Amino acid sequence: MIIASIDIGTNSVLLTIVKEENGFLTPIIEEATITRLGEAIDKNGHFLPEAMDRTLEALRHYKQECDEHDVRNIIIVGTAAMRRSSNSNDFIKRARDKLNLSIDIITGEREAELSYLAVSHDFGKDSIVIDIGGGSTEIIKPMDNNTLNLVSLPLGAVVLHEQCVTSDPINDNDFEKITHSSSKIIHKCQAPVDNSGGQLVATAGTATTLAAMKLKLEEYSHVEVHGHTLTIDEIDAIIGELKKLTINERKQLPGLEAKRADVILPGALILRTAMESLGLNEVTVSDRGVRWGLIYENYK
Repeated sequence: MIIASIDIGTNSVLLTIVKEENGFLTPIIEEATITRLGEAIDKNGHFLPEAMDRTLEALRHYKQECDEHDVRNIIIVGTAAMRRSSNSNDFIKRARDKLNLSIDIITGEREAELSYLAVSHDFGKDSIVIDIGGGSTEIIKPMDNNTLNLVSLPLGAVVLHEQCVTSDPINDNDFEKITHSSSKIIHKCQAPVDNSGGQLVATAGTATTLAAMKLKLEEYSHVEVHGHTLTIDEIDAIIGELKKLTINERKQLPGLEAKRADVILPGALILRTAMESLGLNEVTVSDRGVRWGLIYENYK
């Protein structure tokens, strides 16, 4: 059995293809493409034509890879940007008509459940999960009665960058706006801040990029990033370095993909603010988020 899942996010489109053999799931392909589908969505309320074209091209490439591996089951979901955009249905129709792909827009709560399913499979059911995306952030905490406290926050790395950053390198005023917005939204939305229980696990591009930067990876490695631990002091050191650099200078840093150079600082500040709110000094990084939750769900 071969399964593929695709997660269409505000900033990137992620593909995973796995093969089941003898009760084990083996990844065949893990791929991420930054298309910035949610570019300027906070300002315009809809997808820009060029952003849709970039994302459809990524999906065309992914569909070709799935066909080459004889994938019969492709599960595709859209998250924060597709929840917000007034022309999401136009994008879905184009994907269906041009590529014969069906996309399901999922709620923030459903997104949180899938992130938790992926993390709990690899790191234990008592894990507290934070999923920082381009357009939203989900925080999930398991409760004593076998339920989940799920919070989806209107807080993402792309959104914060577009709302708060007017300077390059970032000035103190813009930096404070990001920090204040993160803290305000996390507390206003009553995110679960009781840190009793298991470890904090962060998934999605911000966390994996911070791990890759700490490790100074010239080429991204799923094996080295998945399960890696970051301390709050290490995150502070990366934030301090990013704050001093222009976006073009950041692009030269090992471990930082060039197309993520503008949004990595807001993402890091979201993670740092959440850790401080939880009273936790370290976080484990998961390289397996929503798309792996979909695979684990369908594999069962």
